[in-house]
Amino acid sequence: MALRCVSSQWTITVSPDSFVHQYDVDIVFGRPETINDENGRGVKKLSKSNNAISKSICRQIVQGLPELNGIIYVYNDRAILLTNKPLKDDIKVTISQSNLDESLRKILISRESVLKIAITKTKTIKLSDFPIDAASTLKEDRTWRTLIEMIISEDAVTRVNDKYIPIDGAICENKFTNFCCGLIYRNGVKKGVEVIELDNRPQLALTMDYCCKFLYPGGIIFLDLIKRFMSENGTYKDAEAFFKNIKLCPTYDRSRILIFYKFTEKSMRFLKTQNGGTLEEYYRSWNIRLRYLDEPAAITNGYGDFPLELLEVLANQSVSIGKMPGGSISRKRSRP
Repeated sequence: MALRCVSSQWTITVSPDSFVHQYDVDIVFGRPETINDENGRGVKKLSKSNNAISKSICRQIVQGLPELNGIIYVYNDRAILLTNKPLKDDIKVTISQSNLDESLRKILISRESVLKIAITKTKTIKLSDFPIDAASTLKEDRTWRTLIEMIISEDAVTRVNDKYIPIDGAICENKFTNFCCGLIYRNGVKKGVEVIELDNRPQLALTMDYCCKFLYPGGIIFLDLIKRFMSENGTYKDAEAFFKNIKLCPTYDRSRILIFYKFTEKSMRFLKTQNGGTLEEYYRSWNIRLRYLDEPAAITNGYGDFPLELLEVLANQSVSIGKMPGGSISRKRSRP
């Protein structure tokens, strides 16, 4: 219904004696000797990462915890877990990479590493007992608003049918429409819990505003996306500006997140490693055959140059309208 409206608002009623138990979630993957090091090399702080792959990993890990069987919980795919009743104990688990589910082993590939999970209780909150002395109190303290936003969103983003996707504070339809420049867009709603005055008392209310998110298509090979873009907009220079800061992952290590900066001046055919060998030879030593040697490589925040054909675009990355080439919006059209 909200998708057919520009804006909608509903008051929220909390049942008396409604409690929520809040837990801090810390999920880390790394070598045992460095996993507790704040700046340990190769340590992946999964629950502190704000990208689609890390969030998906965290959700899968939490869903697989036997300690949560029989517990109704809400999870933000990062560091906050809410339950309807307290856990018997805090959860502290360390799992070797070889003992992870097969799907996780394909993403968390370091065989020498372990997965460390810590779920620690932080507070118990009586949701029906929020401040009523002044609306400003609730506006300054986001505790109730944040918790209720999570509770309201959980079903929409986890149910099997008509599932929605959380993107930058909005929830969007799973289906998408192709757009120009190789982009896609999803319809959705920007939601939030606000404080309104009702009967001279502060009252929590759910607000939902229609929105449309322009996105880079997730799961596509970066080189393929660049070619789509260049078929309409010309040069690698244009593509470099358009895709700057896009998040990528190597196809051979999807837990490694890279941020694209620019293209190399030389093509892959002429790029070399520090040892003097060609980049093509380096990848061949790992049984990876490069096919597009006349294309440039990507320069990222990671060490080394990366072949465009071995980089995958992370899902659900928004693109600002201002970043699009001039006239792109007015030329909106669907691809076959």
